[in-house]
Amino acid sequence: MKKIAAAMALAALAGCAMGITDSSPHLNYEVDRPYQVVHDRAVHQAEECMQGVRNFEDRLSNIREPRRSEFRISENVSADARQGEVLVSDPLTGVVVARTQWRALGPDRTAVTQAVWGRGTWDGKTLHAMEQSILMDASVCTVYKIAE
Repeated sequence: MKKIAAAMALAALAGCAMGITDSSPHLNYEVDRPYQVVHDRAVHQAEECMQGVRNFEDRLSNIREPRRSEFRISENVSADARQGEVLVSDPLTGVVVARTQWRALGPDRTAVTQAVWGRGTWDGKTLHAMEQSILMDASVCTVYKIAE
């Protein structure tokens, strides 16, 4: 009986640890900005909203806002292909909870795909805040009203 309970608990945890899947909330859109700008906005939004980094000096001095989570932020950029991604991962499980991918369509036009895990706070409001950060050229951590 204990083996069955342990197997069920392990299966439940494995299901929670999947991260972003094809059925996760996501957005696809294009913006009139170079891909480097989209990359920078995605990195800055993740740093400010997930780690509490407010500016370049904070990044250099490693200053963090109190009571902020230490989500891991990683980026993969291919300058040759003019595309890349920014990933936000849970520090304990390594599960990717938010992702921004981009691809240059031209010198000043970029295709963007953003996705969130879809569990807990990683929902449509978070996804909308990520989108607004790209569109408004300013880090948006919370959007209280989603445009319909």
